[in-house]
Amino acid sequence: MLHTQLRAFHWVAREGSFTLAARALAISQPTLSAEVKALEERYGIMLFLRERRGVTLTQAGQALQEITHRLFAAEQEALELLSGHRALTGGTLNVGADGPVLAIPLVAEFTRRHPGVKLRLSLGNAETIRRDLLEMRLDVAVLASPTIDPRLTGLPLGRDQVMVMMPASHRLAACDHVDPVELTKERVLVREPGSMTRRVVERVLAEAELVLTDTIEIASREAQLAAVKAGMGLAFICKTEFSGDSDMVLRPLQGLRIDLDEYVLCLRDRSRLGIVRAFLAVGEAMAGA
Repeated sequence: MLHTQLRAFHWVAREGSFTLAARALAISQPTLSAEVKALEERYGIMLFLRERRGVTLTQAGQALQEITHRLFAAEQEALELLSGHRALTGGTLNVGADGPVLAIPLVAEFTRRHPGVKLRLSLGNAETIRRDLLEMRLDVAVLASPTIDPRLTGLPLGRDQVMVMMPASHRLAACDHVDPVELTKERVLVREPGSMTRRVVERVLAEAELVLTDTIEIASREAQLAAVKAGMGLAFICKTEFSGDSDMVLRPLQGLRIDLDEYVLCLRDRSRLGIVRAFLAVGEAMAGA
């Protein structure tokens, strides 16, 4: 009984919604709500604040969620061992990435090696993907990171250079390098605050005592590329993300090099799971290729 109630709590906390949690557990929402309510009444404690847009964990709920994360991670590992999941003939792997360029080849190779595993790929900015990995919504993640969180482990995939993208007709396109001071005279299209590219660019420019005075925030890489092509402004993107469009060019900054280190990561506590190790092995093989 307690285990069932804890599982109900865990999934509501994980999904942030009774509706989504019920769907994930394949049970009715009233049944799920009854389990959570019974747990709260059993111990006389409120675990969630119910709001119209969803639920929010109370302080006690946050503390319990940390415990249930460990509890159900251990349960999953035990089930994997007992069911022979290590043979990778089934199961589901949830992968997150802050961009498709590195993630798609990894996912493609993993599915080629392990066709019996169902795979889900989610894309988002680095901050969102990192949070989902830490909250166990994802099993592994491919993302740029200047530092490694001690709760995570993984391996480096490579280093990507951040450059300035502009229309081939732009006045700065005639230069081999872009003087960073020139950027203060231009409109620059920036990603949302959770973007690692934006975070690193802002840090490097701040160290050079430069401030972008005319910016437009665009919360999608694809929309950003389209906006640059439409002549709305310049943008910072990773070199590997450039499509090679003949109407566009990439230029490095003069005297300033901006790099992003790319990793494939997982929770340290889940690194022994066979399905996670198998994905890391693919990353290691491709990084060494």
